[in-house]
Amino acid sequence: MFKTLLRPLLGKGKFPAELLLELHSEGVEFFEEGIWGTITFINYKAPGRRSAWRRSAFVGAIALTSQRIVAFGRSERLLDLPFTHPTIKVVDFRLESPGSFFASFEASHFHSDRSGKIELRFSTSQAAQIMDLLQKRIS
Repeated sequence: MFKTLLRPLLGKGKFPAELLLELHSEGVEFFEEGIWGTITFINYKAPGRRSAWRRSAFVGAIALTSQRIVAFGRSERLLDLPFTHPTIKVVDFRLESPGSFFASFEASHFHSDRSGKIELRFSTSQAAQIMDLLQKRIS
């Protein structure tokens, strides 16, 4: 019940229409919206933002196409990474539990004006399926 009350405050957890069109044109292999998640910033520095440690919850979405992985939440793309991009090797993708998908990376790998660690966690019963698809695409 608590999550039901918070849902309007934490977002709809849906991809924007224009991004949906892009994803479908690439061939969607996995798609889930309305997923509960958290984003954690550790020793994070960006223009106008600093945080030793901060975690916030959101309702988001994950998609894997034949070309990339996209994670969306907080009205922004949290992760949008082609499988052919060299930095995909520096992202720590794993299962934290059977129902939790985890991705962690250094902000400086993606933005020259940022530093610190970013951790994304998504609570989904499909976490193992996401990892299987990722492992096939990355290796």
